[in-house]
Amino acid sequence: MVCPKCGAFNNDNSWRCRHCYAMLKEDQAVMGHDKPGMQIPLRQPRPANLQAVHSSVPENPSSREKGAPAQTSRLSSSTASASPSSAPEPQPEKQPPSTATGGASITTGTRTGLWMGVVAVFLLLIGGVAAFLWLTPDDHQASALFAQAEEFYKEGNYHAALVAYRQFLEKFPDNALAIHARRKMEDIQEKLRQSEEAAIHRQEQVGILLEKARRAYRKQRFLFPRYDNVIKYTNEVLLLDPANGEALDLQARVVAYYEKQAERAAKRRQWRKAEEYYQNILEIVPNDTRYQEKLEEVRARRRRRS
Repeated sequence: MVCPKCGAFNNDNSWRCRHCYAMLKEDQAVMGHDKPGMQIPLRQPRPANLQAVHSSVPENPSSREKGAPAQTSRLSSSTASASPSSAPEPQPEKQPPSTATGGASITTGTRTGLWMGVVAVFLLLIGGVAAFLWLTPDDHQASALFAQAEEFYKEGNYHAALVAYRQFLEKFPDNALAIHARRKMEDIQEKLRQSEEAAIHRQEQVGILLEKARRAYRKQRFLFPRYDNVIKYTNEVLLLDPANGEALDLQARVVAYYEKQAERAAKRRQWRKAEEYYQNILEIVPNDTRYQEKLEEVRARRRRRS
């Protein structure tokens, strides 16, 4: 039916207009009016193919001449009959401003940032793979050889590092790491030179000390005097060269001499002399349990005799 207010056609049995929410049913229009006997004339059914008339659509002049008076009278009569008892028109509820737009923008921005991060990581991975594939086999071999030389250098194996750096420069003289290899070789050569000088000086010192130890042994200065004896010089030699065979042999001879003298004194029941000889041995080899036990035995016999 046609809305008496906006003129729109409603093709259903709704109580209100779908466009302006005005009352359409006559019995709802007269509900609550002061004159109960008032009756609104029934509306005539409208053809189904008749289009809705909207206030904003201009009227056809031909239709205005022919059918306009009848329709105008019908609308005016309907409006006049419905206006006294029509209910107040409902106003559409005002919805508070929604924050969905802001939330959507925030969510969209976050997703955009995440996608940009993923794309950046993906591009970096592609660049790394491309750089790796771009390297030639010679570049891989050069990197491996230089890394091996660096490992030798860190371990202090300077001779092996020097050989590895030299091989690197012979095979890859134009490599970007060649300048670093040359600097490392210069540093290693300086270290080796200093080490060789120190070794030469150490060997000279060892030779001088061994000569003093031999002379003291010939004079039987095994432990005395304290400033010039075999054990003093041989201990200094062993500090410079712990595996020096001649120094170890001289100390073993001195220990054997004192052990022989201690056993001879024990046979003669000279317990005090035997005790002194074992004490001299323990100054040379302080952790030898065998001589510690012999010293305790001699002391016990000396106490029993006294």
